Amino acid sequence: MAQIRAFNNIDQILNITEWNTLASKSQTPYYFKSFIEQFINSAIKSKQKPMLIVYYSEHKTVGIAPVAISSEKGLLRTASFLTGPDFDPDFVVEEKYREQFIHETIDFLFKKIGCTLIDFVMPSETKNLAVLEGMSKFGRGPYHLIRPSSFHSVVCVEGTWAEFERRRGRNYRKIFRSIEKRMSLNGGWRIEFVSNQYSITEVEQYLLEIEKESWKQTYRLQRGIEKDDGLIELFTAATGTQLTTTGFQWEVAFLEVNGKKIAYSFWFEYKDTAFICKTSFDDRYKKYYPGMYINNAVIREVFKNPAIKQIDLMTDLPFHDRWAPKKVPRTRILISKSPIPIAIAKTTQNQYVMQIRRRISKVIKVNLPYLPLLM
Repeated sequence: MAQIRAFNNIDQILNITEWNTLASKSQTPYYFKSFIEQFINSAIKSKQKPMLIVYYSEHKTVGIAPVAISSEKGLLRTASFLTGPDFDPDFVVEEKYREQFIHETIDFLFKKIGCTLIDFVMPSETKNLAVLEGMSKFGRGPYHLIRPSSFHSVVCVEGTWAEFERRRGRNYRKIFRSIEKRMSLNGGWRIEFVSNQYSITEVEQYLLEIEKESWKQTYRLQRGIEKDDGLIELFTAATGTQLTTTGFQWEVAFLEVNGKKIAYSFWFEYKDTAFICKTSFDDRYKKYYPGMYINNAVIREVFKNPAIKQIDLMTDLPFHDRWAPKKVPRTRILISKSPIPIAIAKTTQNQYVMQIRRRISKVIKVNLPYLPLLM
C-alpha cells in the first residue's frame, strides 16, 4: 500500500536509504542531500516552510517532491518547489508511480496542508507537466493556468573547441583577443582553475571578495543584505555533494589582472552536463568584460571533458547569445480549487515584478527590456 509522508528538516531524511538512489535518477544534482539542506536553509531565511514530500510503496521510497509553503498577507497559502526555477525543479518518481504520486501530492497539499494555490515552475519537456494539466479530470484542481515562464541557455558541446570557435565566426575570436591585449597592458592576466588545491575556506573568501566589489553589492546593501548567501549555500552544497556522490565535480575559474582576482565563474559537472551557476566580477574592471571573458574560458575548459555533452547556463541573458545556445523553455502552472487564488497571484506578482525591475534599473543605470507579465 502506498502512502505519503512529509518531513520538514534534513535530519529526518538522513535515514531514508533510497533518497540518494532516487535523487540520482534526476539529470540534475539538486536533489542530493547536501543541496536539499541548503535549499531548506534558504527557504527558512525567506520565511517559508520547507517540506519534503516522500512517497512510499511497500516500504520503499519511490517518489520525492521538495516543496516550500508560503503565506502572503493572509490572502494565499501557496506551495511551490523548494528549489528556484533556475534549478529546473520537478517531481522525482519511479515511472510506474508517476500519476499516482503526483495526484496524491496535490491532494495532500490542498487537503492536509491547507494550500489555496499550487505554483510550480518546471522544465517544459517533463512528463510530469502533462499529469498536472490533467488534474481537472479528477476534480483535484479544476482551475489551472499554464504559461511560459522563462528560458535558459544551453550550449551544445560538439566537436573540438577550435571547431566551436570557427562556427562562431572570425569576430568571435577577435573580441576575446582584444580583451586579452587590453588586460596585458594593465600588468598581465591569467586564468586559474581551482578545485581541491585550495582549502574550501580560501576559495569562499576569494569569491566573497569579488562579490563585495560587484554591481550586485549595491543592490544587496539597499535591501540590507551584506553578502550573497545564495552563493555560499550553493558552494557549500557542491563541496558536500562531491564528497558523497560519484561523478559530481565542482570547480571555480578565477580571472586575475595584474595579480588581483577580478572575476570568477563557479560551475559543476554531473552526468553529461556542466552547470555554470554563478558568475561575478569586480565592477571597477568592467571595461574588460570580465564576466563574459571568464565564462568563455570555462566553456573552453569544459570542451576538454569528453563526457560532457551540454553546458547549462541556467538563465537566459543577452550576452549568452555570443555562444549561440539553444533556448530551452520552462513552464509555470498554477492550480487552485477556485479562480480567486489565481487572480490574486497574477495581480500581486505583476506588481512585485515591476517594483523589482525598477529597482534593478536604477542600480545598473540601464532600462531593462520589456518582460511579459503573467496574464
